[in-house]
Amino acid sequence: MDFCDDEDLLEMYGPLNLAEKLVVFVPLNDASSTSGGGSHWAMLAVVKVEETGDLGVFLLDSGSGSSMRAVANAYLARLKLLMRISGIVQVTEVRGYPKQGNMFDCGIFSLCGAEAVLEAYKTRGEEVCSNIKASSCFSSVEQNVLNQ
Repeated sequence: MDFCDDEDLLEMYGPLNLAEKLVVFVPLNDASSTSGGGSHWAMLAVVKVEETGDLGVFLLDSGSGSSMRAVANAYLARLKLLMRISGIVQVTEVRGYPKQGNMFDCGIFSLCGAEAVLEAYKTRGEEVCSNIKASSCFSSVEQNVLNQ
């Protein structure tokens, strides 16, 4: 998504109708080129509250000292186009998000975090944005990682 122009981006992702979605997940990798690579994965969660139109953009990052915020901001700029979001939107890094204890579980932490956000959205609806900020919905992430 980060390595193409706006026209190509809309052609590729436009049919997904992301502007109509209430929850969108974007896996993030710290690779700096299209040739692949990268050493860390995180997840960007975009959550819209249907009733109010409020929007939350959350970085789920299990890395310690990771620089994924810059990656998340770059992707958010592209997502704003696809989701027809105007105005200032900021990425909120979830404080207290569980940290991986090794160098290879970042992908599963990202997936389990996405699952936790969906569960929170299904059960708490419009309160989900404040709950994600408090990271209360992530208590199961570490246990889910261990069970994989």
